[in-house]
Amino acid sequence: MDTILLRSGNREDFETIIKLNEEEVQYTAPMDLELLENIFESSDFCHVAEINKKVVAFVLALREGTTYDSVNYKWFSEHYEKFLYVDRIVVSGEHKGKKIGSMLYEKTLEYGKTSGVLMVAAEINIEPPNLTSLKFHKKFGFSEVGQLSSDDKHKIVSLQVSTL
Repeated sequence: MDTILLRSGNREDFETIIKLNEEEVQYTAPMDLELLENIFESSDFCHVAEINKKVVAFVLALREGTTYDSVNYKWFSEHYEKFLYVDRIVVSGEHKGKKIGSMLYEKTLEYGKTSGVLMVAAEINIEPPNLTSLKFHKKFGFSEVGQLSSDDKHKIVSLQVSTL
């Protein structure tokens, strides 16, 4: 069995993070180097999972009060005073099913608790549906508090929170 190492993400991981995001772009959103730098600079929490010194997963999360230009983040900012927003979590396709996403989420929730946050926020695609992510988030106590649709109505997200 492979040993999974969780550690803080850094700029040396950016190329791999962008590639991993591209693998799952239908469930996340496009991310180039400029956007990743912006998210990373605004983030309070960036962790990666390594197997054999290779990054195979990542999570990026931001606290309230940043200038991050995401409609989903802005929605949570308008509705909640204090939160940790999970912008994205991605696990490489070849490593799904190894509980790596759960390990990263446990680390994220632990960070939220120790930093005095009352809730963790995230959005999950419901159009097109991401049933795996919906099930995953439910396991961590997330429930829907709203929905947003893109301008062209081709993408609808469920806005969810989990109370810590």
